[in-house]
Amino acid sequence: IGQNAFKNQSGLTGVVFSNNTGVIARSAFEGTNIDTLSITSSVTTVADRAFANMSKLENVTWYYNPDTELGSMVDVFKGSGTNSSTGKINITFHGTEAQWNDVKGKIGLTESQYVLTRVDP
Repeated sequence: IGQNAFKNQSGLTGVVFSNNTGVIARSAFEGTNIDTLSITSSVTTVADRAFANMSKLENVTWYYNPDTELGSMVDVFKGSGTNSSTGKINITFHGTEAQWNDVKGKIGLTESQYVLTRVDP
């Protein structure tokens, strides 16, 4: 999914990623009104700010792919979840603790801005 593909498209309230989605480019969904997101294990690249400033984002399920390229991943969810019912994002992360530790510093959220449920693969 290309850079800025749906940026600031406020009418976008949902998305379903196919099992063939490999790349979610920079700011692809930034500023949309999506409230629930499921990132499939086919996704191997999540670029910076891909899901930033999504104020209604409340639930994220992430099926982590060990081949995910983390180099360009910065501030993925920065500014998101501010208007969710709890003011936090519920993240269900399907991956190891080590994988979460690699990812959490790149999502652009402090620990007070999300609730994590980690599920071992």
